[in-house]
Amino acid sequence: MKEDLVKDEKIFNENEVCRWLKISRVTAWRLRAAGLLGYYRIGKKIAYGHNHVNEFLANCEEKGEPSA
Repeated sequence: MKEDLVKDEKIFNENEVCRWLKISRVTAWRLRAAGLLGYYRIGKKIAYGHNHVNEFLANCEEKGEPSA
């Protein structure tokens, strides 16, 4: 069940992820829209799981910097 996967995962808000990746909120939006950065929608808020960010970073290492 998806809830079981999420309950042990560290969740970050958009500002935290933007600071961590050193990107703007617009860039985060572009990465989400392009399907390059996974996320959760909780009501009207956007949240990112630790696994979403790790997958994004792993893809960057494999393919180089994604263009958003």
